[in-house]
Amino acid sequence: MSENANLEKIEVDGEEATLGEEGKYHYMLKQAKTSVEVKAVVEEKALAQTYVTIDNSGYELYEKEKTVNITSKKTEVSVKVKAENGNIEEYILVIEGLPDDTSIKEVVVNGEKATYIEGKNRYEIRSNLSTYNIQVTLNDILATLKLDENEPVIGKGNITVNKTGKETTVKVTVTAQNGIDKEEYIIAIIEKASNSNLDIVKVNGKEVKVGPDGTYKTGIPMTEENISVEAIAEDKYGVTTIDGIGQNSYIASKKDAVIDNVKLYIYEIVVTAEDGTQETYTLEVQRLEVNYNIQSVLVGKDNENLEEATLEADGKYHYKIDRVEEAIVQIELQSEKSSVEIDNGKLNPANVMLRNEITEVPIRVIAEDGSYEDMVLVIEKKSNDVLIKQVVEVNGTESQKIEKEEDTFYVYINDDTASIDLDIILNDKNAKLKLSEEDVYETGKITRTVDLSTYEQDGGKVLTVEVQAEDGVTTKEYIINFAKKADLSLKQVSVNGNIITYNEQTNKYEALVPNQNAPLIEAIANGAKQTVTLINEAGTEIGAGIGVVTKTETLSTTKLTDTYTIRVTAKDRRKLWIQRLHLRDKAKIDRNRYKIHQSR
Repeated sequence: MSENANLEKIEVDGEEATLGEEGKYHYMLKQAKTSVEVKAVVEEKALAQTYVTIDNSGYELYEKEKTVNITSKKTEVSVKVKAENGNIEEYILVIEGLPDDTSIKEVVVNGEKATYIEGKNRYEIRSNLSTYNIQVTLNDILATLKLDENEPVIGKGNITVNKTGKETTVKVTVTAQNGIDKEEYIIAIIEKASNSNLDIVKVNGKEVKVGPDGTYKTGIPMTEENISVEAIAEDKYGVTTIDGIGQNSYIASKKDAVIDNVKLYIYEIVVTAEDGTQETYTLEVQRLEVNYNIQSVLVGKDNENLEEATLEADGKYHYKIDRVEEAIVQIELQSEKSSVEIDNGKLNPANVMLRNEITEVPIRVIAEDGSYEDMVLVIEKKSNDVLIKQVVEVNGTESQKIEKEEDTFYVYINDDTASIDLDIILNDKNAKLKLSEEDVYETGKITRTVDLSTYEQDGGKVLTVEVQAEDGVTTKEYIINFAKKADLSLKQVSVNGNIITYNEQTNKYEALVPNQNAPLIEAIANGAKQTVTLINEAGTEIGAGIGVVTKTETLSTTKLTDTYTIRVTAKDRRKLWIQRLHLRDKAKIDRNRYKIHQSR
């Protein structure tokens, strides 16, 4: 059974196609056609049973014919051969048509080339003539073109038409050599405009508006070193010049270096329309002052009482005013050519509402050239704070504590204190204070030495402090009440010279001492003039002293613990401070030592 699935030949319209090196069959059309007859013949014939098909149109024995439509410049046709044993081989026939180029090389109207408008298949040219001779040349000189109703011509054609209005159009139809591809174009002859209007004028990049008198006027900062002018016509087919200088375009530009002593520059701008119509415009550029400097910022509660605000390190102007709800703000500028806006647009001077304790007032200084600088005025109402922040002892050795209750300060002092130095500090550092018997106020704080030699036990010692707020109106009095109090606390307890640490958990002084020994017990009071007494368990006073008691005491031989009481008595003996010592033999610790306890 034959395995041969080879082709003998492929014919197109009776001509044999050529087998290329890449394995495909090729045929090139000789003229424009929309269809061809393709014939395929197999190599293996009788007695073998070999079949062939074209574009899957059904197998036939030995050879096959089929009409193939030409739809593009290159048409591919599939040919399959099925051998007797069933093997199938596919072959490709490539039919190449005539060129499909439908592009135009150029369009010339009355000797001038028209411009192609990308993406619109449109050529445009502007003219003021009444008759237009149009010549069209194709890129493929063998393609066909048709101008309006003229007969088709090959490669190049011309037509003469009359002007029909502001825009005269001619239709061009191009047919490629292959007779399949076509393209339509429009040639538009547009009447030249008489538009000589000026659209945009810019100076140093900023647009300038025309004034009521038809003149363009603007200013530039005095600090600018150059003047760059750009003028743009309304019609892009016009031509613009500045002082006679241009680039044959509707856009013109010119740049000048400024001269120090020249403040006004005048430019002549000319726009020439397509049809020759001209219009002349004038641009005036003035060099303007740039000055944001403030001479002074004046503030007050009325026009007759304006005072100068202070420029502080934060870059803001500051002013303190009485406790009023409105202030007058007046700005004095360094330059008469500058202007100012106060509190977001108010004129100078301005009334400013003071709704808060501190009000920030925005100030904008506008220079002659229109640029501006923003500043801030801070108006603070004078404080009505008359609080005393604290009363403290200067050296911190005489007072036991200082307490405050409403408008009264209580200073508790040791009963033997002859004088005390106090700082009386205000909450507001700008408020003033003095003692009631004094004539002169001091600001923020006073330091006084208080003589307590005249202190009476029943009447005590009292000072009156007068406070005046920063606003000069709000006042308040405070009382400082001095109360002497005996210091009945212990400074130190020791046994045999060893200082005993107070046990906060058991509330006792505890010490271990050698058994059957006579330890030296010493108790020192914080108050050097207080009486300190040592009492044994029987309640007998076994030792006493002023400020300190020292006693060598023989311990019991029958008990593990001996307890002693320490009593501190004030000079007037009205108050007592009692503490106890416990001396204990704790066998589990050391049978040869005792432990001392203290309790209240």
